[in-house]
Amino acid sequence: MRRSLLLIALVLPGVALASGGEAGGPPWSGIIFHAINLALFVGVVVWLTRNAIKDSLRSRAATIEENLEESNRLRREAQARFDEIDARLSRFETEFDQMRAEAGKASEREVEHIGERAEQEVAQIKAGAEKAIRDEVKAARSALHQRAVELAMNVAEEQLRNRITADDQDRLAQELLGSMKETNGHG
Repeated sequence: MRRSLLLIALVLPGVALASGGEAGGPPWSGIIFHAINLALFVGVVVWLTRNAIKDSLRSRAATIEENLEESNRLRREAQARFDEIDARLSRFETEFDQMRAEAGKASEREVEHIGERAEQEVAQIKAGAEKAIRDEVKAARSALHQRAVELAMNVAEEQLRNRITADDQDRLAQELLGSMKETNGHG
């Protein structure tokens, strides 16, 4: 049946052309005939190719649907990756703030530690300086005392030389010998 309709659709335009038109005016009957012929031809072509057109439209719709599903899947994946990266960035900012706070605290602790060490070193230096001063004062006092004793002895010796006569020296020598004999037991 399709073949017969196709044959009619192909033959009718040829018959219409062969019949010619009316003289002196527009060939309305020919135009109407051609319009009907065209409508029949298009109808036959559509009717003959309707399954192919349906299959083509179904295939195109399926392709579009697959493309939409793929597009949605890719969009969801991209959104998931964006959310993951955004979360990582948020965590990074939080971790960065924590690291900055910890570094500040560590810096403060280090400053305190350095201050304590400096105080300890100052105390050690001060104690060392005080000991050195005490030692130097003690040595100076000892040297001063020794010098004072030497001067006193020199003064005493000078005074003795000036005051003691030769008779005093003989008498002192005799007393010294006598005291030594008594201590030795030679009476």
